[in-house]
Amino acid sequence: MNTILKWRTFLESLRRVDIKNICVGIGVFDGVHIGHAELLQSLADYAKKNNSYPLAITFSPHPRALTVPEHAPKLLVPLNQRIELLKKNGAEDVFVIDFNRDFANLEAGEFLRVFCLDNAVKIDCICVGKNWRFGKNGAGDTVLLEKFCQANNIDCRLIEELKIDSEKISSANIRIAVANGFLDKVRNMLGRPYFIHGTVVKGFSFAGDKLGHPTANLKPDSEILPPDGVYAAKAVIDDAEYLAAVNIGVAPSFDFNCRNHRIEVHLLDFDGNLYGRELDIMLLKYLRNERFFESAEALKEQIIKDIQQIKSLK
Repeated sequence: MNTILKWRTFLESLRRVDIKNICVGIGVFDGVHIGHAELLQSLADYAKKNNSYPLAITFSPHPRALTVPEHAPKLLVPLNQRIELLKKNGAEDVFVIDFNRDFANLEAGEFLRVFCLDNAVKIDCICVGKNWRFGKNGAGDTVLLEKFCQANNIDCRLIEELKIDSEKISSANIRIAVANGFLDKVRNMLGRPYFIHGTVVKGFSFAGDKLGHPTANLKPDSEILPPDGVYAAKAVIDDAEYLAAVNIGVAPSFDFNCRNHRIEVHLLDFDGNLYGRELDIMLLKYLRNERFFESAEALKEQIIKDIQQIKSLK
């Protein structure tokens, strides 16, 4: 099913449950940072005041993954987590546009006509960032959007960019901060600690056998990681939180005949089998760099110190 048909089918499904008016917030929303949260709050406020249905429209993959694949950004959160965050921040539902070549070639005016003038339900309001661009080669801007909305009796809300200490809050700047390990800065821009989401897979079992501190080997869905090292964290499993020690790196103290990056998570005060389960790892603080230890006993002593430090963060 192509994107336009999928959109029309989606609107028909809303009409069948007696939804006649919607307001939409449009954007990639990678990370769903505090600027995105402000846009979604504006959307939710409009919906409540005008008895409209608040809908977020996002894109997958990231548009630059198609238009300039050599410069495609690493995403802060996987799509399923992005959808959850959009709903937590005010969207009643989320429509995901499949950003393919056909969609990318829609002229700006055609995009507005196709997505904003469907007869199944009426769009009351469009809410976007002030610098939002759309249509083929990004030719459409918010000046064109405002003219279109005025001509078609649609409210238009343009959200100003937020700044912290004169720095723009954007997904791009958050990616840079994550990659450099500036966790406090990331927290301020996201409005929450940075999460690594992934699935627990089979590891080498050395931490439990040799160190007495079993770890979960996490295969991440998140595409961007902070620098290698040991971190204090919270692990979230089925809405329960556990303090955790997280090692990101290559485990240089052990010879695995490979040096692929690994994420090892030791949950404090947890007893159970995690294989195959999904985890959210909330990074709280950088503790130390990953380094080589001469013996398992030396590493074990350091792990005990790490755990004591993590418990002191309560």
